[in-house]
Amino acid sequence: MTIPGIPIIYYGDEIGMPGANDPDNRRMMEFDNLNKYQLDVKNTVTTLTHLRSSHMALLYGDFQVLQVSPTLYIYKRTYFDDVVYVLFNKSAGAVVMPLTNIETDKPYHTNFGSATKMNTTTLQVTVQPYSFEIITFGN
Repeated sequence: MTIPGIPIIYYGDEIGMPGANDPDNRRMMEFDNLNKYQLDVKNTVTTLTHLRSSHMALLYGDFQVLQVSPTLYIYKRTYFDDVVYVLFNKSAGAVVMPLTNIETDKPYHTNFGSATKMNTTTLQVTVQPYSFEIITFGN
């Protein structure tokens, strides 16, 4: 939902439905009585699809990689004034990821609950283990 191109959600992916090769890929769709994990996946997919439809940067924006390591990946999508940061933490511990040169005149939003701290033009985002965060700007 955050990289260039058209996203694809396969049948059942929006709730984390298990399945393998035929005939296991023909399970009945579940709409009700979802368990906690299925609801978590559904809520995450719902938030991601909302973010994509609400931010032109995620549809048409430039893609700029800011940091890459075996455990961290940070990139920025920009379309005119719309800026979105995407942060991934593949490590077993929480990581503080600094985003520099942040415009302080716009309010920012963490969309998946990460803690933040703003120091002049640097936004420090604490991303939990094996998790991600998407930072958006505006009202």
